[in-house]
Amino acid sequence: MSSPTVPTQSQLDAYWMPFTSNRRFKQNPIILAGASGMHYQLADGTRLLDGTAGLWCVNAGHCHPRITEAIRAQAGALDYAPSFQMGHHGAFEFAERLKDMAPADLNHVFFTNSGSESVDTALKIALAYHRARGEGGRVRLIGRERGYHGVGFGGISVGGHAGHRKAFGNLLQSVDHIGHTYDKSQMAFSRGQPDWGVHMAEELARKIALHDASTIAAVIVEPVAGSTGVLVPPRGYLERLRAICDQHGILLIFDEVITAFGRLTTGFGADYFGVHPDIVTTAKGLTNGAVPMGAVLVRDHVHDALMQGPPESIEFAHGYTYSGHPLACAAGLATLDVYRDEAVFARAAAIAPYWEQAAHSLKGLRHVADIRNIGVLAAIELDGVPGKPGKRAYECHLKCLERGVMVRAAGDSVVLSPPLIIERAQVDELFGCIAEVLPTLG
Repeated sequence: MSSPTVPTQSQLDAYWMPFTSNRRFKQNPIILAGASGMHYQLADGTRLLDGTAGLWCVNAGHCHPRITEAIRAQAGALDYAPSFQMGHHGAFEFAERLKDMAPADLNHVFFTNSGSESVDTALKIALAYHRARGEGGRVRLIGRERGYHGVGFGGISVGGHAGHRKAFGNLLQSVDHIGHTYDKSQMAFSRGQPDWGVHMAEELARKIALHDASTIAAVIVEPVAGSTGVLVPPRGYLERLRAICDQHGILLIFDEVITAFGRLTTGFGADYFGVHPDIVTTAKGLTNGAVPMGAVLVRDHVHDALMQGPPESIEFAHGYTYSGHPLACAAGLATLDVYRDEAVFARAAAIAPYWEQAAHSLKGLRHVADIRNIGVLAAIELDGVPGKPGKRAYECHLKCLERGVMVRAAGDSVVLSPPLIIERAQVDELFGCIAEVLPTLG
């Protein structure tokens, strides 16, 4: 294993980094060398308070000993097991644990390796479901502006980031989008769900009238749009989407890659909002980020519609070499144990009001244009620099790093999603650092 020092120039050149300004980063690389609990550690020993749970995923804190030991033990017992026409006990046990945790009758679990794969899997399930029911003309998928559903061809197509699509030409053709749920003029500085905006859901009804329900397979939305700046749905909005989908026989998919596993203080965003989709996609907090894994949870009526044909036939021709990987399942089972035994979701619920107050304490400070929060999520939207979108938020990110705090820049917003074990003093440190930095921004 290489030592945790700054990479050589040759090493820097070799690694093409994802979602990174590679040339800018490699001029002054930030190298993480260790992690524990609420903190990362740099190669020089500097500790960083993690205000982002890595990438929205380390909900129970870094290097949790129970999760680490579970991975270590599994690696020594069964390192890999194929999931085509055979399986291993851990995958079945983990699927059952997730089923028992999920709301409604989301009783069937299809394992993937990432949120992107979970989304593409869910879209394929939706299309296959309608075909199995004799409605093969339902091929259209409806996403939402400012939605992020990963980087697979399906996820990019239904996602609402034009910048993520423009380099790749045509993607999926039978796709449309409804508008996002944010209107600063009506929602600025809302705490939790805005009271205004339920009518935005009616755009789905207009899309159905345009395309005809018989052509539409599914609608996919994030309960809370995370990567585009924590866009919280108005009260009643998700309920109205559910009702419209029910009325027209359209499947509703919740992309819960971020919102599942305690981020909103409940097991799933579906629990928090009391709205039950037909399909749920997950990843990130599924294994506390320790091993790559995703999962798609499917309700009985969707799963059962595909269980057709001769018993020896493959009902759904889809899967991955690493679906239900033994190490990932071990990490996931240990993660669920930690969530339960250490009451991680209850801890999130207990800190959430203090978190909200701390976030909104920044109102009125220089550059602050809006503040949005829900659960243990927050976004501080900054006034943008004309002609240089994202510049000010990225500067805030760098200046916080200099002070030992890690936050994330998303466009002109600073987004925050710390491990759910965060304590009040660390909340104070996190928002105190941002308050200190804001007046220094250009």
